[in-house]
Amino acid sequence: MSVSINLSCPVCGNKDLKTRTSQKVGLLAAQTVAYCPSCFSIMNITGAIEKTKTAVWTERPEIHRINKPLKQVDPNQLDFISELEEPPQN
Repeated sequence: MSVSINLSCPVCGNKDLKTRTSQKVGLLAAQTVAYCPSCFSIMNITGAIEKTKTAVWTERPEIHRINKPLKQVDPNQLDFISELEEPPQN
């Protein structure tokens, strides 16, 4: 996996720093040696993941029963549509 981080060179302000080497320091941290191709300075950069959020993915079958974007549908109408489609219970 590669991660792109946009940093400017603190010496000349060039926005195109390049990675020379990088290594994993821990589960959530990495160290990188970067250089500036403009002024040839070398920088040691340490990065760490501080916060992680995960998405909850749910299946949305009602998407096939409507004719406009889901964000524009009234949620109460979705309940009404599902009641019409269910067979009557004996």
